[in-house]
Amino acid sequence: MEVVENQENFALVSLLGWFIGIILVIFSVLSIVFFIKNLVEGHLNQIKPNLGTFKAFGLPDQFLISMYSRIVTVLLVVSFGISILIIAVDDILLTFLQTEDTFNVWNLLLWGAIVLLFFSSLYFARRIIRNILNQTPGNLVYGRGNKG
Repeated sequence: MEVVENQENFALVSLLGWFIGIILVIFSVLSIVFFIKNLVEGHLNQIKPNLGTFKAFGLPDQFLISMYSRIVTVLLVVSFGISILIIAVDDILLTFLQTEDTFNVWNLLLWGAIVLLFFSSLYFARRIIRNILNQTPGNLVYGRGNKG
């Protein structure tokens, strides 16, 4: 009877561990997305007068949106590339040292979180860029109206 209870307890603890792990991954993804959102928003709020000047001289909104979206995309790709490289080097070192505590780089949940993080960060960044650039050049230069 004790063996059955121990197996049930192990199953329950294992299920709770997975549940807490998934919650932590979701919380981590949301934290990083909000950090990138606030970073882009803060930067664009600082350069609003420059953006208003570009718009006043006739630079189309779509050009500015695509330019800043490409900048955000390049930053995300470089940062994800560096992090994946560090994870791979860590995995190789742990495998070389023949430890049992290796990090599974090919875990589907890890790659799902990376893809979710990438596209959600890009979506929120583009949304902020559009919201700020929808203002008139005068509002951007002089800081009037909608705060973005």
